[in-house]
Amino acid sequence: MIADTSINGYKASMEKHEAQRVIILRELEKHPEGMTRRMLSRATNIETSTISARVNELIKAQVLDEPFRDKCPITNIEVKWLQIRGSDV
Repeated sequence: MIADTSINGYKASMEKHEAQRVIILRELEKHPEGMTRRMLSRATNIETSTISARVNELIKAQVLDEPFRDKCPITNIEVKWLQIRGSDV
């Protein structure tokens, strides 16, 4: 049935999102000084737009902070850096 297929697709999508959030958090745990979205994208091999979506969810859930702005070493553009909440260096 279409409804069953839609529900299964939704569940699979949510599981993938959760896996991506875990990957992002594990990478940020390795870098308590913080990372940019572009740095996370490069380190995890996840598209920057997907990183941004998952990061926004984690910020809304108060898991991540954007404590400062500085130049991204990849783009050389001033951006907000990300840290796991409570991991101030």
